[in-house]
Amino acid sequence: MDSKDLPDSSEPIESSEPSDSESKTDQDPALNRSASSSTPNDSKLGSLARETRSLLTDVKDWIDLRVQLLQIEVEERIESAAHKIISLVVVAILGLFAVLFLLLAIAEAVGIWLGHPSYGYLFVAVIMIILTWIVNRSRPKFSTKPLDEKLAAAEPSEEVGQLNEGRKQIPEAVSGGTEL
Repeated sequence: MDSKDLPDSSEPIESSEPSDSESKTDQDPALNRSASSSTPNDSKLGSLARETRSLLTDVKDWIDLRVQLLQIEVEERIESAAHKIISLVVVAILGLFAVLFLLLAIAEAVGIWLGHPSYGYLFVAVIMIILTWIVNRSRPKFSTKPLDEKLAAAEPSEEVGQLNEGRKQIPEAVSGGTEL
């Protein structure tokens, strides 16, 4: 070994281990805060502003999702009502065909019983005219309320309006009238 390879005794020996003051600062957050307290309060305000904006964005997103959920629920209600109406129409058409064929069978049977087929059809026609007159005389009183009133009562439009109104008020409330 040469003397060149040996460290000079006058030079301090560098250690890979941190000194006591460095290790205490790195391990103790209280010491870190005191060391970083020399930074301006702007970073704290900036951080608060970023967090507030992030919270505001999250609240807006939540409100948007809530409105979308209400829209989906309304669509599902409309779809359900449409399916019920379609089912009712199909049942009504099938029922009308059944009644038609039943009336034809009754007309044929009465015609055979009376001795001539046309008498049976005449008998069924007279019975149907009498039933029509009775139903017309005792006409059921249908509701005079407009359909819009019925639909307005069924839709949760008030809740959607409150959510939209709340969404407009959030930026004003968070900023307190001042710019962030």
